[in-house]
Amino acid sequence: MLLLRTHVPRGRRVAESIRDRIKALRKKEKFTLDQLAVQAGLSKSYLWELENKDVPRPSGEKLAGVAKALNVTVDYLLGGDPTENLEAA
Repeated sequence: MLLLRTHVPRGRRVAESIRDRIKALRKKEKFTLDQLAVQAGLSKSYLWELENKDVPRPSGEKLAGVAKALNVTVDYLLGGDPTENLEAA
């Protein structure tokens, strides 16, 4: 079981941070929803929900798949420091 704990800036909901960061990183990497879904081991529809809906509690396992495919940490997706990278994790 993967437990995650991170600091989210006051006034900013975790879901907004996740949505914004996943979508921005996917576009930066020039991945389609289909491509990222395959690399992250998720369905395209679930990935779309992560980017566009208020998913209350995405699992750590699913976020780990997305983070790995986008070459960032789960902490970063949840609003952590952008200077962290996978080598530091």
